[in-house]
Order: sequence, then structure tokens, then C-alpha cells
Amino acid sequence: MARQVENQVPLAVEEITRRFGYHVLWLPPYHPDLNPIEEAWGITKGHVAYENDGSDFTKVKALVIEGLEKAEPAWPKLVKRTMRNEARYIKEDRIRLNEPPGSPLLIETETETETEDEDEGEEEEEEEDMIDMNELDD
Repeated sequence: MARQVENQVPLAVEEITRRFGYHVLWLPPYHPDLNPIEEAWGITKGHVAYENDGSDFTKVKALVIEGLEKAEPAWPKLVKRTMRNEARYIKEDRIRLNEPPGSPLLIETETETETEDEDEGEEEEEEEDMIDMNELDD
């Protein structure tokens, strides 16, 4: 019974949002490319793993709070990276967000030269958004 209700929830959410003129974009759970909170949580977990000596829960709780504080300054970069990943996925996968479900899928093609030129610009942008873990220690 619970499984039947669970399977109906996404359909109900999509129906309600569509009624109000919105489209639900379902993201893969726990995937850092499209969920910046996952990267922030990764920074936090990394801090706890590095600093934890296994002494007691009180120390772990304090380390989690410290880890969250370390992740906070990185948040704007994480969001920017997520937005760029989203745009890249939409472009590469030819996702059309405004098309109704069941619309025919049309795949556009491009030449290798176009792709190579675009990839060079993306690499430069990715370098700008790199998070220096040493900066988080300050």
C-alpha cells in the first residue's frame, strides 16, 4: 500500500505544478552536479572525517558545525557551478524544458569543430570555480 502511494506522489506533484503553469525538473538524488547541497555536505563530511579522533559524540557534533561553517563561503561557487552544469546538460542532452510530456524527441547534431571550441571556454570557466580546500581552513 505504501509503495502505491509513493508511486503516485510524483504524478500528483507534476499535475499540481502543471495546473499552475510550472514544470517539475526531477533531479537525480544525492548527485552533486545538480544539487549544490551535496557538495556542501561533502565539504562538511570531509572536515569531520579529517578531524575526528573518535573520542565522543559531542566532538563530532562540534565538527559538523565547523564543517558547515567551512562550506558556507563556498556556497556561491557551488551554486554557480550547478547552474553551469544544468545549462551544459540541457544543451548536450538537447533537453527542452517547455515541451509537454510525450512530445517527439528531436536530436540536433553539430560538427566536432563547434564542440571543441565550446569545450575550451568551459574549461576556463571551470578553473575559475575551483574550490581551494586550503581556503576553507581559514
